[in-house]
Amino acid sequence: MRLPSMRKFDDGVTGCNTTFVRHCVGPAAPLFRLKLSKAVGRERGRFLAEYNQRLFNGLLSLSVAGVVVARFVLRHVCTPEWPSGTPRTVRV
Repeated sequence: MRLPSMRKFDDGVTGCNTTFVRHCVGPAAPLFRLKLSKAVGRERGRFLAEYNQRLFNGLLSLSVAGVVVARFVLRHVCTPEWPSGTPRTVRV
């Protein structure tokens, strides 16, 4: 699982904005700057939502794996055997 990088996102936005400021001239430039800033804000929100979702999924997977490993350890490693050699079954 790879988390997206906020630094990479910001670098992409900065590069796009730099190119836009250099090449966009004329009476429509302020309107397009406003549109670009709204689009960046919208995409930043989507980026953060995706980041949080991936982080949550990773932590959830890690928690489930921890529970499965803990149950295995409790059931098979920590359970003593009866004198006859048969393992004692414990309902968890």
